[in-house]
Amino acid sequence: MTDHLKFAVIYCRVSTEEQAKKGESLSNQEKRCREFAAQHGYILAVEPFIERGESARTANRTELKKMLNFCFTKKNNISAVICLKVDRFTRNPEDFLSLTKALDKSKIHLLFVEEPNEKNANSNLVRNIKSVFAGWESEINSERTKAGMQEAVMNGRWLKKMCGYSFQTHPVIRKSVLTPNEDAKHIKKMFDLVSQGLYSMLQIIGIMKKDGFYISKQTLSPLLRNPVYCGLLPDIYNQNDGKHINGVHEPLISQELFFKVQDILCGRRATAVPKLKNNPQFPLRQFVYSPKCGGRLTASNAKSKSGALVPYYHCHNHKGCPRFSKQLIEDKYLKHLYSIQASPKALELYEKMVVEQYAEQTKTVLRQNDALKREVEAMESEKLKTISLTAKGIISEENGKIAIEDLDERINEKKCCLSDVSSDEELKEAWEFAKKFMLNIGDLWKDADLDLKQRIQCLTTPLGFVFRDNLVQPIRNPYFTRVFRSKQTLSQTMGG
Repeated sequence: MTDHLKFAVIYCRVSTEEQAKKGESLSNQEKRCREFAAQHGYILAVEPFIERGESARTANRTELKKMLNFCFTKKNNISAVICLKVDRFTRNPEDFLSLTKALDKSKIHLLFVEEPNEKNANSNLVRNIKSVFAGWESEINSERTKAGMQEAVMNGRWLKKMCGYSFQTHPVIRKSVLTPNEDAKHIKKMFDLVSQGLYSMLQIIGIMKKDGFYISKQTLSPLLRNPVYCGLLPDIYNQNDGKHINGVHEPLISQELFFKVQDILCGRRATAVPKLKNNPQFPLRQFVYSPKCGGRLTASNAKSKSGALVPYYHCHNHKGCPRFSKQLIEDKYLKHLYSIQASPKALELYEKMVVEQYAEQTKTVLRQNDALKREVEAMESEKLKTISLTAKGIISEENGKIAIEDLDERINEKKCCLSDVSSDEELKEAWEFAKKFMLNIGDLWKDADLDLKQRIQCLTTPLGFVFRDNLVQPIRNPYFTRVFRSKQTLSQTMGG
């Protein structure tokens, strides 16, 4: 009974808001295709295949591939594919010819509402010419867009989306310019944290999560390397001999801070502690506090009665504060470092504790990741339903767009909350590095250059120490010093 029936599918595509304004909106395309199908006696075998925002310059499109798979399944018995016009179907002449041949081979007619559909040489010529012009128009538009972006960059305007910025019309030049938004403060904080040289990427991500700002490791690294945040545009179109271009937007950080962060990210030497006056002769300067006034000690050489220079750590704010010889204070600090070194036996026990704790944390993270993935799947399912309801006209395109954008934002937030889990090899490598450090803190500091000395000081006494009664008294930090106290306890327990 169905042999005389003709089944068809509809394919609609729109790529930009501009096309929607020109009367080629999805709802208008679908309406006209449905009318065409009814006028020519076709029954729709399935709901229209709706392509949103994908370029017609390639055949690698989600809904197009779904539509072709549906058509080429013999049991669906499709006789025709209906589309508004050639450039809605494809803007690539080669794709047009190959797709047309594939449909013809399966005895499926490719029909256009606004194009000739007769099976003759003249009709084929018109179609082929239109496909060539569609491809030409696409290339022209691409060239114009690229030229516009090149001009914008040379004029100091960055047109790509940036975390921490939104686009607003500049009051003078009357064009879209990056403007700091509510996320700008988080961007500034991340650069400040990296510049301190004390935190790993994962630690920074954790700190930002506590602030309610979610970012993944894959996103953080390129963000920190983007010079746009300090007001410089990269010469991506090779128009300025590879040199940066000054942007017209408001920078979130200084150029000095940006390039300091680049030094740290690239492994070049960078000051571990900000705003220190570095002198290799006095590595503990600004790390030591006066036992009397509580101020940081500076250092200098004083002349003795014999005229020889004698190095001292002293307070430059209060004349009544004591001064200490360089030899005394650095010997005592070295002794302190040796005191917090753990014995091999203690570290063996500590390693078991670390592995057990890591295993428990990994289980917790995996459970949290599974829960987040389920939430993402649920939201993606909701997104597909919203797209379907929009395509059917049950909800308006405007409301559908708002709902989809909201779901995309929520999905991205959940994905950013997913935590990376290190492999056993990575854990082993990290532990071997940490063990080498904890077994040799004193010797490492004694033989190190200024930069490494200060990094070790930041790890062992990050808040500095008071030198009182010829003893180093670290200012306690709840994170770092707890680690070394644990090792001292273990050393005592193990008898070494």
